[in-house]
Amino acid sequence: MKFLRNLLAAIIGCLIAFGVILIMIVIFAGIVGSSEESVSIKNNSILELQLKLPISDYVGDNSMDSVYRSLHGAIARSR
Repeated sequence: MKFLRNLLAAIIGCLIAFGVILIMIVIFAGIVGSSEESVSIKNNSILELQLKLPISDYVGDNSMDSVYRSLHGAIARSR
């Protein structure tokens, strides 16, 4: 009987802890969300972007390319 009482206490404690954490997250999200100033844009407006940094088209090396090439080569050699 003592085991079940401890088990129930642990479950209830976890649920209460999760509830408190969830309430804190909701309160934090509400504070962060309400502090932003909203910007209204009228219809048919022209937006001007100021790009101060260059935009790179190079994506970089894909680490899975070498795996694909080796598997593709192994399959081609096995045929």
